[in-house]
Amino acid sequence: TSKALAATVTACTGVACRVPGTLLQRHLSERGRTAKRIVIGHPSGTIPVEAEVVDGSVAIKTAKIFRTARRIAEGRVYLKRPLASGAAPGTPRVRALA
Repeated sequence: TSKALAATVTACTGVACRVPGTLLQRHLSERGRTAKRIVIGHPSGTIPVEAEVVDGSVAIKTAKIFRTARRIAEGRVYLKRPLASGAAPGTPRVRALA
């Protein structure tokens, strides 16, 4: 999702596009009416949405949003002291939190 269009708003908008008679449904393109996935445009780009209602009613069967993930950071950590005894260098240390 984005800062311009929250996930809950996106899902609700997708559902409203599938409910017959709603303002959003009336303004969908022909392709949007027949396609499984709707692409909603917003100031930061677009968000693909899938929504399905039961027999044209207001009962929601599914509401899905899709988002992409991108790497935002990469790095290395250098420790001054050795790892736990017996652990080979490069072996991740795992500790259970209580």
